[in-house]
Amino acid sequence: MPNKIKKILIVLLTIAFVSVPLKSFAKDIVIKIGYPDPPATVYLDKIEQGALGTTHAGAVVFKRIVEKRTNGKIKVKLFPSMQLGGEAEMIQSIQEGTLEASYTSFSPMSNFVPEVLALNLPYLFKSTAIAYKVLEGPVGEELNSIVLKKMGIRILNYGHYGYKCFTNNKKPIRNINDFKGIKLRVMERPDMVRLVESLGAHSTPMAWSELYTALQTGVVDGQDNPLSIIEAYKLWEVQKYIFVDNHVLGLISFNINDKLYQSLTPEYKTIVREAAYLGNTAYRGVIDMGTTLIEDFLDKTGVQIIYPTAADLKEIQETAQKAVIPWVRSQVGDEFMDKVLNAVKEAEKEFYQ
Repeated sequence: MPNKIKKILIVLLTIAFVSVPLKSFAKDIVIKIGYPDPPATVYLDKIEQGALGTTHAGAVVFKRIVEKRTNGKIKVKLFPSMQLGGEAEMIQSIQEGTLEASYTSFSPMSNFVPEVLALNLPYLFKSTAIAYKVLEGPVGEELNSIVLKKMGIRILNYGHYGYKCFTNNKKPIRNINDFKGIKLRVMERPDMVRLVESLGAHSTPMAWSELYTALQTGVVDGQDNPLSIIEAYKLWEVQKYIFVDNHVLGLISFNINDKLYQSLTPEYKTIVREAAYLGNTAYRGVIDMGTTLIEDFLDKTGVQIIYPTAADLKEIQETAQKAVIPWVRSQVGDEFMDKVLNAVKEAEKEFYQ
């Protein structure tokens, strides 16, 4: 082949190569999502292989939408059952950039952002609808901004895993007097210690991993968790009584590393936000459906489920709030605390009218 023709071919091939869009050679983006719940199959009348309220549903919906709408350019890998560590560890991994996203309890973020404690006040939210109004309003937006600034984590939305209830092996609890003499495991947080001790019980801060054995061996008499957790982790096997006082709404958040998010194109950002929204909508539906199934399940186990009267519950609420609110104020400041309390009042007016 003459040298002149070779040179022409080389020039043409070079032009063709540099004309190909760079994104054709770009490496696919991978989003790993960690979450505590096991994989589950959801039916209208039952949920198999997992908890009766499972973040797995939200993660699966997110994965399907993101991968389809990006034509596979963003791959989503799911890591259920705490494969990537506990919830606090996953949050820290997102902060460090070694994990891209997670569905996790919101409360562990209080270790980094004290303002989160304001959403864990005892008996703060009368319903999940009130909680969502607050979290999706100015208070939620401000809190998200604080988390983003302090931790580099972008919260895309919120859900819940149910209201916490007290369980124990010692005796039925019906009013504040029945708490006396009961040893209750609590999360390793001062606000939870104050809550339990204000009611007259003995608090025993303890890691989650130690709880089942501690209940089984009598190291503690009881604990507090939502019905979904009591069912999923088989705490009903080692507990006799459940007191449904709904003292704290267990919030979860869908979190993503902000550096990853900011690296996405505007189109991909939109897809991720919409997929997170639809995934969370699916999760909220599953947890609400599961809640209607949990009590039927627990009834069949022989556990005694007790609801307080309005008068007894009011006394418990007022006692607990007097003990906990001043301490939380000392941690988050009066301004933010008042914003939360006022937002709750406004949401209640709007919702209940």
